[in-house]
Amino acid sequence: MSIESYKITAGDYSGRDVTGLPDQVTGQADWLKRRFDALTKEVVVPRFNAVIDTLYGAEGAASVGTRQGLKLDRAVLSPDIDQLRRREDGRLEVRQEGSWSAPPTGHSIFNTHGQSTAPTDRLQFVDANVWVEGGVTYVQGVGQAGGEGLPGRDGADGKSAYAAAVEGGYAGSEAAFAQQLADLPETARRGLLATNGNLLLNSNLFSPGNSGGRQSYSGQLDQCIDHWSLRSPSGNGQLADVQGSGRIRLRSGSGGLVELVQRRSGLGHLSSRTLTFSLFCTPEDIRPRQLEVRVWQGETSEVVAHSSPLYTSGVDALGSTVQHLLTFQPGALTNASVLEFVVRLPQPSTELGLIWAKLELGSACTGYVYEPPVERSAVKAGCYTGNGVDYGDTQEIELGFAPSAVILRLDGASLTSTTTNVVRNVSGYTGIATRELPYSSYDVPNAIQVTERGFLVTHGLQTHFNVEGKRVQYVAFR
Repeated sequence: MSIESYKITAGDYSGRDVTGLPDQVTGQADWLKRRFDALTKEVVVPRFNAVIDTLYGAEGAASVGTRQGLKLDRAVLSPDIDQLRRREDGRLEVRQEGSWSAPPTGHSIFNTHGQSTAPTDRLQFVDANVWVEGGVTYVQGVGQAGGEGLPGRDGADGKSAYAAAVEGGYAGSEAAFAQQLADLPETARRGLLATNGNLLLNSNLFSPGNSGGRQSYSGQLDQCIDHWSLRSPSGNGQLADVQGSGRIRLRSGSGGLVELVQRRSGLGHLSSRTLTFSLFCTPEDIRPRQLEVRVWQGETSEVVAHSSPLYTSGVDALGSTVQHLLTFQPGALTNASVLEFVVRLPQPSTELGLIWAKLELGSACTGYVYEPPVERSAVKAGCYTGNGVDYGDTQEIELGFAPSAVILRLDGASLTSTTTNVVRNVSGYTGIATRELPYSSYDVPNAIQVTERGFLVTHGLQTHFNVEGKRVQYVAFR
């Protein structure tokens, strides 16, 4: 029975209350005592005990109300969550301050810059292989030819392979270069532009990314051009020059043994695959060099491939004719494994002019397609209109590149608080995010975050960069 059925009513007093006694009672002491105790012993005590038994019973919560108007067995006991409900797809939603939202669940997703993206209800992978290993879900992209794009703008007049080779340091005649090119079996079999994808970063060493801006790099362990480091046990001498043309020349000092190193993680999908690590150098640099591949698992490492200081002839789109390659299998890898790729000058006082480095699937080097650097604006500015209705709604602003930093400013606007109904003027509300550090508030950890193609904004209680209908201006830096 419910607690309500144990309420004491006026009918329960009949024949038991004191006011119903006559004004004078003589010779009936025992009867009078029982009458005085009747209401308590016959009504209050049994009903009170029944209420306690009901509350302690399995159905007791069904008799207790809450501030939400629900019984205790159907209400949520939380200081900041009003209600819970289950959607048709089985997901739970919470109601806070009058708004329903689904809490994030599932995978934590990070982009190339290590920033977490806003979780969504579902993940859909397109053209990808997906598998689970050791409690981790791995996704491997599978390339698929895209549709025909729009016609591009007319490009600048190109240069011949011979002209590019001369610019890269080739000293022979054009006729000799053409004959050398024709004699290569790779030319007839694959053509200059039939290449596999390159798994190394900043691999065009003829015109590398050099955000450090220095013309020379040296030291025991020094960050060199982007994604590459220098290493020398002796630390003697000038180790790397960024020459006027942009190309890299590696030098070993009097102490010898200088290395150019790139370390890559997140390559678990290459576990036990056959790979080729190759290097093209300027033709005049017929000097000893070595390639090495080392795999790090935590604090321990193992050399999985090491070449002797030899060279072979080969041609790429720049006309380089000194090629060095190393084919290997890395063994078992996870995404936490670190692969270290080393270009080494093992002898003192030697030099090496670098054209490109490449890591590709398969047992052959398929060459490198040279793409001249494109002049691009360093800053892009614009505006967008928010589309967020519920807290957690996101919108990605496409820029065509991953900015190093982005600054947002909310245009003239006023917002009404959902809790106090107070109208606030938030004109000029500003936020900044970088590749390394997203903009956060107490309720949204990634209110503005950099993505591979632009930046993502999230609607939150205290962040207003994706409020429906509100205009936001931005400035993005490459």
